[in-house]
Amino acid sequence: MKARITKKAISAAAAATLILTQTGVMSALAYDEDTADNVFTFTDTGISASDTDGEGFDISGTELTISAAGTYVVTGECAEGSITVKKGTEGVVLVLSDIRLTSSETSPLKIGKEASAEIVIEGENTLTDAEDPANEDSADETAAADFEGAAVKIKSNANVVFSGSGTLTADGSACKNGIKGGEGADITVSEGVTLNVKAVNNALSSDGSVTVNGGTLDLTADGDGLKSSPDEDDETSEAVVNINGGDITISAGDDGIVADGELNITGGNISVTSADDAIHLNGTDGGESLNILGGNITINAGDDGIHSDYLLNIGSGDGNGPTIVVENSYEGFEGAVVNLNGGSGSIRSTDDGVNAANGDLTGYSFELNITGGEWYINADGDGLDSNGDINISGGYTEVFGSSMGDNAALDYGDFNCNFNVTGGTVIGVGMSQMATSPTSGKYITFGAGGMGGGNPGGGQPGDGQEPPTKPDSDDSGFGGQEPPTKPDGDDSGFGGQEPPTKPDGDDSGFGGQEPPTKPDGGDNGFGGQGGTAITLNDGDSFEIKVADGNVLYSGKAVKSANHIVFSSEALEEGVTYYLYINGEQAAETTVGAAANLGAPPTDGQTVSTESTESSSADSSSADGTSASTSTSASASAAAATGTASASAGSSDPNPSTGSAEGIAFAALGLAAAAAVIVRKRR
Repeated sequence: MKARITKKAISAAAAATLILTQTGVMSALAYDEDTADNVFTFTDTGISASDTDGEGFDISGTELTISAAGTYVVTGECAEGSITVKKGTEGVVLVLSDIRLTSSETSPLKIGKEASAEIVIEGENTLTDAEDPANEDSADETAAADFEGAAVKIKSNANVVFSGSGTLTADGSACKNGIKGGEGADITVSEGVTLNVKAVNNALSSDGSVTVNGGTLDLTADGDGLKSSPDEDDETSEAVVNINGGDITISAGDDGIVADGELNITGGNISVTSADDAIHLNGTDGGESLNILGGNITINAGDDGIHSDYLLNIGSGDGNGPTIVVENSYEGFEGAVVNLNGGSGSIRSTDDGVNAANGDLTGYSFELNITGGEWYINADGDGLDSNGDINISGGYTEVFGSSMGDNAALDYGDFNCNFNVTGGTVIGVGMSQMATSPTSGKYITFGAGGMGGGNPGGGQPGDGQEPPTKPDSDDSGFGGQEPPTKPDGDDSGFGGQEPPTKPDGDDSGFGGQEPPTKPDGGDNGFGGQGGTAITLNDGDSFEIKVADGNVLYSGKAVKSANHIVFSSEALEEGVTYYLYINGEQAAETTVGAAANLGAPPTDGQTVSTESTESSSADSSSADGTSASTSTSASASAAAATGTASASAGSSDPNPSTGSAEGIAFAALGLAAAAAVIVRKRR
């Protein structure tokens, strides 16, 4: 029979060592082991107390139960032991000081319902859950009732703070979870503490909330890394994750960080490797927002890098924001509404770079809004993609889209959607077949073809859908292989090269100069279409210059391309702009000279040969693609030749605009501007 020592009283002196913070979380003052209410030492045969006449605890064999406020120190080692803070007990400071506990019957550390405790970590500590996972659904009612499934189990509506300067290893790798909070439970991690958590299911999770203010967290899980996602029948938990600081490393077989109610990141150094989304916010009522206002975040994801079902906000708009590097992803950022307000980041994606979409929503006003920050995107699908509007009013955005011609660097929605540029700088580099341009604002393009400002297919594919199915038995998200690795010395996400840089001394995206004053009426949305065919190969350097040699853009291609769209407040109507590739002039264009719109029909494109004066009623192509009446056959044929507005590589920086060829080409441009090209929805 187990020996039992029972003392029941509340230590007022110990309770006085606690303060209640503004958030309602208990926080201990510095504890002194000499003034602790009791020190308990675990062995395989029992537990000894430094003060056997002390109060507020119960010892039964190798099981310790704390039932009163106070400061308690636990140390020692036990192969079958446990600690429990009794239900409803508040004001507990539990100091783990070089303790190693394993339990096969229950969780080695339990915080009861509606209890509050600060767990102070000193020295090296290990808590191991050795329960049989089959007990969770056991026919043995006692075994099922006793099952906790976590190295640290925090019951419903309990409140726990992890603090101190030591290390706690919470090992749930043989059973289920590492550290698990129930319905309405709140978990806070403070500065100084180190948590190493391993789990078959989830590493660090709580249905109520998880807040990380500091510390070092190493979370490894076959399921989710850091999580707040209650059961469907839980109507009280807020399901919030807040990360305000700390060094967090996550390796997850599912999502890295996930919440159902709200997810806020304001600081910290975060590294996530996940088979599914790295950072994910679920949406249930349409008002949930994922807010990343600070921190340094590095992502390797099998699916999306950062995903919100509804609202995704990055940066605060006051010049501050996070630094985000998405080294690998299916889609980089995704949300129904994506707001890039500040910060900086680079994205490498096998589909869309930034996507405003949600395949589960119909009739929703999808938007991609960029008001600030610096963003470098290398996508194998669309670079910027919105199922609705794209609005750019600030920041610096550099996009390399697919080099296969099946996606666009800049892609916005069908059905009266718009691509509005009212400020900032954006460059889109990709292939001409699906290329688009802004519908308002000043811009120039280089390369034959392109949609000239017409609407693309609105975010297909990728559009909130699942990525390609993983092979059987593959939970890695990387086709059964290790995640792709960067080349030695490469932290850029741009294939071993540094992201293209703006000219020296230029933080504006305007070639080191102050943006010129907009001419009256300069917001009419007319853009220059450079008709000269161009070719960019991976590694080519290229620049956009004005006649006096001033550089508006300088960069290096990270893949092959034949089309460039550039928009900046520095552009002026009537000025000629030159594209240089590897130091050689390759093409020129102007703002407002709508020349050479369109290209020969490509897969999914239909250009009618009927007069623009004829009926514009839609017809259907053989594959179901709608086609509208377009420009004349002669204009289409002329556009197909890739006629240039001036000779590529010409040494004359100011070619004549009064030549017969120039007049003829201007007429061609006007005819082509009337064309309506409808492409097959991807």
